[in-house]
Amino acid sequence: MTRAKKKNADKTIAADAPVRRTEVAPASALMLLVNAVVCAIAALLPFVPVGIDEQLMNRATIPNLIGVINRGLEQDALRMDSVKLILVYTVAVVFIAVGVTGSYYRDKIAPFFTLGGAVLLIYFASSWLHMAAPNALQQAYTNSGMPVIVLLFSALAAITSVLAFCFYKEKRSGN
Repeated sequence: MTRAKKKNADKTIAADAPVRRTEVAPASALMLLVNAVVCAIAALLPFVPVGIDEQLMNRATIPNLIGVINRGLEQDALRMDSVKLILVYTVAVVFIAVGVTGSYYRDKIAPFFTLGGAVLLIYFASSWLHMAAPNALQQAYTNSGMPVIVLLFSALAAITSVLAFCFYKEKRSGN
């Protein structure tokens, strides 16, 4: 076997090797799991529909936080606020997705990504609560309490991210 063929064969074997998760202490694994679950719930809560009176919806709108924010894109007075909120939410979901994936592989950097996403979700929910609600649909959604629940789970996600980083400890092999 020539030297080049042997080198290529070694690369193929290395590429086919499975990715192994880092071994961490049980407390670390538990905190990473709790962090991933709370962050996923916080990221998905804006899609949960709430009961809003059908008369307030003059167009086809899903009565969830993202649907109500998208309705603000049609109004000139709220367009820039709505675009900003959608962008902040999108970046937060990307950070949380990277953090949850990192939590699966038990990476030490995963809580930093989930913390960044949680902080952006806190900004997202608090901006929604402080944004003026000019139409009845937005006012009804604000009164439903869902933005407060999103804010609560976002704060819990930030707290669990910090705790997951503090409890992170890898197992030492051979000791």
